[in-house]
Amino acid sequence: MSDLFGRLKNGLRTHWNNQEGVVFPITLAVFIGLTSLLLWQINEYNRERLIVHQQKELLQLETLIQLGVVQALVDPKTEERTINLSDGMVTVRVNEANSYVDLHAVLKKGSERKARVYYEGKRIIQYDEGF
Repeated sequence: MSDLFGRLKNGLRTHWNNQEGVVFPITLAVFIGLTSLLLWQINEYNRERLIVHQQKELLQLETLIQLGVVQALVDPKTEERTINLSDGMVTVRVNEANSYVDLHAVLKKGSERKARVYYEGKRIIQYDEGF
């Protein structure tokens, strides 16, 4: 039995010191692990870029909507107007009888958002989105 362990020990030592079967699989496993980690990091980076892009579009649309609300509350007598900016445009429709403003913002990239603002005087009472 000890002779068997001795031969096994000598055999492993021989294989460990050369490339006949032990060093290459370990190297291959480490390479596959590092490659998998790199691919996972690239995927996470792309997902984060997409989230940042969506947040940028959302902020641009919110800015257009806010600009339309301000314009409508400053001059509620004008029933319909379109405001063109470098990022896109916002259409403002004032319904003075029911005291609300319909807003439709469209970016040049095609994203759009709709909102309705109920007001009393120059004060906003309610803000509804996506109707």
